[in-house]
Amino acid sequence: MTLGPGSTKDEAKDDGGSTEDIEIKSKGFTTRTRVFESRKWGNFQWRYGSSDEKKTAGVHSLLILEKLSGATQDTEDGNNNQIVRIAELLRSDETRSKGSTKSSAGNGGKLVLDERVAHEVDEVLVVTTCLVMLKKEIDRRRAMQYTAASAGGGGGGGGGGD
Repeated sequence: MTLGPGSTKDEAKDDGGSTEDIEIKSKGFTTRTRVFESRKWGNFQWRYGSSDEKKTAGVHSLLILEKLSGATQDTEDGNNNQIVRIAELLRSDETRSKGSTKSSAGNGGKLVLDERVAHEVDEVLVVTTCLVMLKKEIDRRRAMQYTAASAGGGGGGGGGGD
């Protein structure tokens, strides 16, 4: 698996022992939702839960893996797609990695696979793509920190005295 900054390709083993390259793409410029397609398992998306979904689950952060039936990666959710929830990454004070805060990127959590739909996807694919989502969080946070440091440390100028 390749997990460098900006990487999009990941290799996941299916339960037959073969490998498949999975390209995880952003769903759009203004969203953190990521979509991917598996030749064997179909089309999926990882998205962040809404405020209501987080409140219902009793967590401060919620990542949701959904299977998009009858959809392609280019399709908008408004095209009568059947969406089946496959897994959730729950993050709260109880599930967070020791030493991290709720605002820490990639701070762990509890990955829960819905057993009723476990036949819809391979567990390895769920775990691998979840790790990619956590890595994307870390990369995003580092990019924001770099941007903030660059903007604040520019020095240069100001009061040029007459």
